[in-house]
Amino acid sequence: MVGDKRNYPMIGLKVLIIALLAVFFLVPFWLVITGSFTEEFTFIKNGYSFGIGKFSIAAYQFIFENEHVMRALLNSVFVCVAMVTLSVIVNTVTAYTLAERDMPGHSFFNLFFVFTMFFSAGMVPTFLVIQGIGLYDSLWALILPGVVSVYNILLIRSYFYGVSPSLKEAAYIDGANHVQVLWKIMIPISMPIIITTGLISLVTKWNSW
Repeated sequence: MVGDKRNYPMIGLKVLIIALLAVFFLVPFWLVITGSFTEEFTFIKNGYSFGIGKFSIAAYQFIFENEHVMRALLNSVFVCVAMVTLSVIVNTVTAYTLAERDMPGHSFFNLFFVFTMFFSAGMVPTFLVIQGIGLYDSLWALILPGVVSVYNILLIRSYFYGVSPSLKEAAYIDGANHVQVLWKIMIPISMPIIITTGLISLVTKWNSW
């Protein structure tokens, strides 16, 4: 009990730091909310404030009545959901393949993926490729180029390396194939890193221009 009491100041300090960080991150959101419910001319005159000035929902009326804004929002949601879904599937399957040390060419393919991280073709070659394969002026031009992320693949692969080989060996002995091992063993165990990479892809795509 004495030892626990000695930890109280440290616990209190951690709680204080977390509370300050929470306030630090929540205040901008609160300012945006109060600003969105403030009448336009009042907001222009007074700027952001913690309280709502002259209440107005004109901003929300403009958003929901403007078909172009809603279409843009729906496009953004569709692009993000489609890209993240495909990215998680492709990156997880690729990481599982690269994590198989007995795979022929294991070292070569791992080096090949790492090598691509040091070079980027740039915007113009990417545009020419998209135009050449017929994706120009379509939402898939915003989805497919971001599906494969070597960084996320390496994160998931490193997590797969940490899974005990005995689990996979037991599954193989019971007659499971690679698809069953990936679906029933590797994915449930590695769900934390898979969700993390999915969130990374979501934030990256949502914040893109």
